[in-house]
Amino acid sequence: MVVITLRADFYRHCANYLPLREALAQHQEYIGAMGEVEMRRAIEEPARRGRWEFDPGLVDLILHDVGHEPGALPLLSHALLETWQRRHGRTMTLSGYVSAGGVRGAIAETAETVFTDQFTREQQTIARRIFLRLTELGDETGSTGDTRRQATIKELILKPEEADATQGVLKALADARLVTTSEDSVQVAHEALIREWPTLRGWLEENREGLRLHRQLTEAAQEWLAAGRGSDSMFRGARLAQAREWSLVHAEDMNALEREFLEASITFSEHEAAEREAARQRELEAAQKLADNESQRAKERGKAVILASGVGLLALILAVLAFFSWQQSARQASVNLSLNLASAAQNAYDAGQGDLALALAVEAVGQGQAPPEALQALRTIAYSPGTRAILKGHSQSVLAAAISSDAEIAFSGSCAQMNAQGACQSGELILWDLETL
Repeated sequence: MVVITLRADFYRHCANYLPLREALAQHQEYIGAMGEVEMRRAIEEPARRGRWEFDPGLVDLILHDVGHEPGALPLLSHALLETWQRRHGRTMTLSGYVSAGGVRGAIAETAETVFTDQFTREQQTIARRIFLRLTELGDETGSTGDTRRQATIKELILKPEEADATQGVLKALADARLVTTSEDSVQVAHEALIREWPTLRGWLEENREGLRLHRQLTEAAQEWLAAGRGSDSMFRGARLAQAREWSLVHAEDMNALEREFLEASITFSEHEAAEREAARQRELEAAQKLADNESQRAKERGKAVILASGVGLLALILAVLAFFSWQQSARQASVNLSLNLASAAQNAYDAGQGDLALALAVEAVGQGQAPPEALQALRTIAYSPGTRAILKGHSQSVLAAAISSDAEIAFSGSCAQMNAQGACQSGELILWDLETL
């Protein structure tokens, strides 16, 4: 027989597993919160069997402090332990309970004492990282609070040279009943610690969005490892850009797997960008070669007209006529080249190659007196949704711009003041989200 106890806020996750869902539908017993009589028995009966005693009124005070809030039992357990550790003989006293901080202060008091009095500065840094990784952040709406999270010991060791120090901190925390450890995993002993310890609450609120981003990086790296380090699990686009920016400031907070995952994502993204650029260059070269061939044929036709000219006055007249004919051919060749480029631009646009289409359309308009078809192609491509957008926001001249490899974000920079060497001293840098434009 297997008996499973499950907290109500995790009950919905069972629906993802058909056999478990069917078992729960047929065999379950809903256990509500303890009443005051049940809570009193949970305190007094184990003490009676162990021949321990309470100061008069102590149990009543504990029950009053616990109240009927959810999650009271972990707090009660820690408070009773702290009170027992401050006992007088075989009696648990009011003074011991008060010095432990009561029901809600006991676990926070223990955590603060261990962190402040037992740990060196280096150990405090390691402990801070451990507790942040053992906390599952609530959703952004605030409808669910922060809860405890299980992590492997390997995840908590950020550098090989910190392995012994990290193991020492974990042992001290486990000895203080602040965390529980198994063969290869760790988790916070009581979620009350996350709610009641002001120091930990302060760490969580310092940079909640940064912690959320770090948690996404951690989970993605673990999925990448489980999938055999394939490219499908790597970061791309805006997620990669955010992770890279975060890592510049928090490089010391990443473990070896997270660093390897981020570096692999960056390398793969740069490789993809290089391949796309090479393909674009090949297409441009092919289009340019086609245009050059057409121009060469036009020049050859002009030379043939000139060589056919006669001598004398008739030859002069014919030469003048040939000259004007050559000019007309050259103009026609320019028009033909422009039309070819415009047609190639439209084909590239229809194929979803926006960058190539825009480059060909601009080249088509630059061929002397561009025909209306070339101008119309440029207007169509340049103002089509998703192809380009006019970015306005700088108060000074824009000197530099860069677009991410996946075309989701862009940076542009302007300069307000130059120094004597011609370098920019101050200016504006704007990050554009191209997907929302």
